[in-house]
Amino acid sequence: MLSSLDRSMCIADAEKAGIDLFLSKPVKLHELNNILQSIFEKNEPVESRKTDTPRIARLTENATVLVAEDEPINMLLISEVLTKMGFTVLKASNGREAIELLNKHHPQMIFMDINMPEMDGLEATQAIRASSGLQNDIPIIALTADVMTEDRERCLKAGMNSFISKPFRLEEIEGVLKKYLAAA
Repeated sequence: MLSSLDRSMCIADAEKAGIDLFLSKPVKLHELNNILQSIFEKNEPVESRKTDTPRIARLTENATVLVAEDEPINMLLISEVLTKMGFTVLKASNGREAIELLNKHHPQMIFMDINMPEMDGLEATQAIRASSGLQNDIPIIALTADVMTEDRERCLKAGMNSFISKPFRLEEIEGVLKKYLAAA
């Protein structure tokens, strides 16, 4: 079981080691069912044994995105993806730092973790939305491991524009970037 990013980074090595099938986290019931059928019911065809390796498309040459994330590994992953997409990444490890960076720079979008020290993502979003600054309408995307419906509703109620659960998928990141940057 791998995240979509882990899969794309190590698919060749895994295949050399004899790993035939992959599950992406979070595991979807139909994917698990297909793999189990392919193992235990040899006469049942599987949708696809080989999956396409996700490709990171270059979306821009001169846009800036602010990422507020306190977990170093998550920051590294999202920063790498955004950089490969052509973005300059401003990094904050909590909501307070995100607000400070927003006051000094003019990013086109914010990816905001919810659970951070000092000031969490919900508080930071509410502070940004309540400010009289020019960027109080900047698109803010929740990037969180909290995936319950109530979590999504709390994010939207705080003023966030959208919600992506961790581990994130490249298609989700690309989708929100295209949606909100095109609107800007």
